[in-house]
Amino acid sequence: MAVRFCPSAQFLICDIRFVGNLNLLYNNIEVSMNKNLVLETVTIVCKEENNKLLWFLVKTLENSNWEFPHVLVRKGESSVRAALRIISQQANINAKVLEEVGRLDTFTNLNGKTIPKKVIYYLLLAKHVGKEAVGFFESSWCDYAKALKKLNNKNDLSMLKNARDTFKVWKKQNANYNFDEEEEFPKDEIEEEFQEEI
Repeated sequence: MAVRFCPSAQFLICDIRFVGNLNLLYNNIEVSMNKNLVLETVTIVCKEENNKLLWFLVKTLENSNWEFPHVLVRKGESSVRAALRIISQQANINAKVLEEVGRLDTFTNLNGKTIPKKVIYYLLLAKHVGKEAVGFFESSWCDYAKALKKLNNKNDLSMLKNARDTFKVWKKQNANYNFDEEEEFPKDEIEEEFQEEI
């Protein structure tokens, strides 16, 4: 993946091998250059195993609740790149972003100051899963019913339903999809059209 900074737009232009549509790419290449905004990415990772769809949940601490992996977006990083980073580095999973499944606007406390926080949820499909997720206290692959029981956060529960529905649609539209045959979008065309939209 190549990343280029677009000075006129103050955004990053990322050439990413997306499985989803171009609207996802245009709408989510957004790295805030404003220190008064926190951007967080939440990754909802699924995999197909024995004709079952499984969902990846984690515990960050021994006494914490089950949740989806999430990470703050670094300065100069896209929200999609952050999603791929945490899944690769901490979960030891090679995955592809399929779609964005939702957003939340909330607030967080940083150094005693309340500032806005934007949370973006992405649906990812696992291509290869390593032996151990080293970046979490505990991890688990659950079917949908079990994931519903494990999750306590209302937003996570709502986004899991969105992710399941989104995957069903994607699966129908990409029944013969082969990860090995995927194509990159023309980067010049992406950058030109993205600049027009902003």
